[in-house]
Amino acid sequence: MIQMRVRQRQLLYGTSFGVAAFLVGCLITHLVTPAGFLENMPRWKVTVWVFLSAHFVPISGLQVGGLSAAFTRVDLISQVPALQTLRVVPVLLTALGGLLVVEAVNYTTRLKYLIQNSGALLTGYLSAGVLSFVVSEAQPGVSMLLVLAVVLGGCAYLGGIVTQRITGGVPVFAVTSVGGIVAIGLLVVLGGVVVLQAIAPLVGVSAVGVLAGGVLAWTARNAPS
Repeated sequence: MIQMRVRQRQLLYGTSFGVAAFLVGCLITHLVTPAGFLENMPRWKVTVWVFLSAHFVPISGLQVGGLSAAFTRVDLISQVPALQTLRVVPVLLTALGGLLVVEAVNYTTRLKYLIQNSGALLTGYLSAGVLSFVVSEAQPGVSMLLVLAVVLGGCAYLGGIVTQRITGGVPVFAVTSVGGIVAIGLLVVLGGVVVLQAIAPLVGVSAVGVLAGGVLAWTARNAPS
């Protein structure tokens, strides 16, 4: 019962503080990004792309250089020297957010649980990051794969429910062709690899931040009084 309450608090505070941390990062990015940078694109998209670049997530050249650069990836921050300091913002925000989650969840002095509590921030932070990645079309091809995966997953789930009711409980795989299953499986695997490669820097940078937050919390709580 206690463990369940802790997990509920981790989910609640991790999601809340995680989304808030990402939005604060976007706000900071908006304030420091020159107004004339990529002025032909919507300002909100530029803000999201620059903040994603602060996590070392490359942006599709299609968005920056048009069709001629469609198959390239661009690090936007490297194009504006004044934005280099943004590299530290994601780590600082996730470390601070992790500390806040640690304080909100429960009191413990064990490093393992402190890191777990701090890591709960990733629930909200990565959700906001992936959603921003898709909506802003930072990499249109990858965004399409993510949307397609969600649609296929939803269709498969609903189709499975309907099929089981029609067939009297026979599993959906019993009435689905092997070729169809293999095709969907390959699409999911290949699409998953592409998606993971695209968002891996986002995961890595934010993970470093929450790890630092957990270690800082452990240091503070175990320091000699």
